[in-house]
Amino acid sequence: MIKVLFVTYDFPFPLNSGGKNRAYHLMKYAVFEDISVDLLSFVREEFDPQHVNEMKEIGIKRVKVFKRKKVNSLFTLAKNFISGDSIFKTLYYDDDFFNLLKEMVVEGDIDIVHFESSYTGYYIGKDLKKLNVKQVLGTENIEYLLYEEFKNRTKNPLKKPIISYQISRLKKEEEKMMRDSDLTIAVTSEEASLISAVSGKECRVVENAVDIKRFEFKKRSEIKNNILFVGNFLYVPNIEAIKLFIKEVLPLLNKETTLTVIGKNVYKVVTNLDQVITKEFAEDIIEEYRNADALVFPVKIGGGTNFKLLEAMALGLPVIAYPDRLKSLRAESGKEFIGVLTGKDFADEIIKVTTDKMYGKDITENARKLVEDNYSWEKVGGKLARIWKGLYERKN
Repeated sequence: MIKVLFVTYDFPFPLNSGGKNRAYHLMKYAVFEDISVDLLSFVREEFDPQHVNEMKEIGIKRVKVFKRKKVNSLFTLAKNFISGDSIFKTLYYDDDFFNLLKEMVVEGDIDIVHFESSYTGYYIGKDLKKLNVKQVLGTENIEYLLYEEFKNRTKNPLKKPIISYQISRLKKEEEKMMRDSDLTIAVTSEEASLISAVSGKECRVVENAVDIKRFEFKKRSEIKNNILFVGNFLYVPNIEAIKLFIKEVLPLLNKETTLTVIGKNVYKVVTNLDQVITKEFAEDIIEEYRNADALVFPVKIGGGTNFKLLEAMALGLPVIAYPDRLKSLRAESGKEFIGVLTGKDFADEIIKVTTDKMYGKDITENARKLVEDNYSWEKVGGKLARIWKGLYERKN
């Protein structure tokens, strides 16, 4: 039996963010007869202890949680100022958490510790190596590159030096954990190449995916006069994207066309507008997709692959997006999604899908096939299990 301890920066349930979605499904589909998984997770103030049961139901053996520091507390900010660390290390590195991690390793006779995302990778190093465990860094993004893109797009001259200072710290920390880990995992082949160049070791790819049985394909049968954007609005790329979309694209659309925006923290980002419907949480996200004519994805920065793209493609909903953002999916503009270059392009394509229910029919069928062939959680979870097994064999 291979025993894995999975470490997350936020509790993997409910599935209201991309990171949670990935962590939950990776664990669910990587549990086999010869692999057992325990979970150690940071949690935030709103954490509901009942969610622990959701993890037990998918086969997780032991679950322990640890409350994360508040990012906006005076103590956290003061500690970050004097520490020389990035704000992320200040938030996520805690001696008590590390002691709990080591206790779980010893008590559970753990073989592999899988740190999901760079935010948990601060514990990778010689102390765990002494406990004879293999250490895996599972990146969801190369975080410092994401913030580098954000800095380049920031117009506020006062913010740029602050962001640059944090980026330089974060880059040093991420590169160290890449070098110190026994194995790194990336979401895309492009990011895997960058990580390998830093670590000098192979970086494996474990893609994001979707539950293709739950997200069943259906052809559009009627016009809804509604477009949809879904995202976590604590995530900088989503915030920038929706603000620009509302400013540049929405005024070009028919007044009868509505934009539904769903995601955590949305009420603090999107103000009330006649054509905009905002929801922090959807009871049934599939129903929200079914009530739309297209998923719009006006995101210009960020790495990895977006779950909402995969979900929409699986369901048969046309996706309208900037081509650069779908390169990692190996999707082609005009084949699996509708590619645009400008705000006006976005508006033109939205008008087409909201006036012709057959527009994009071939594209949606091609998109579903792409997802079935490459991005089902069963396949991706099995891929992670094989990676763990290969690492375990090297350990022994």
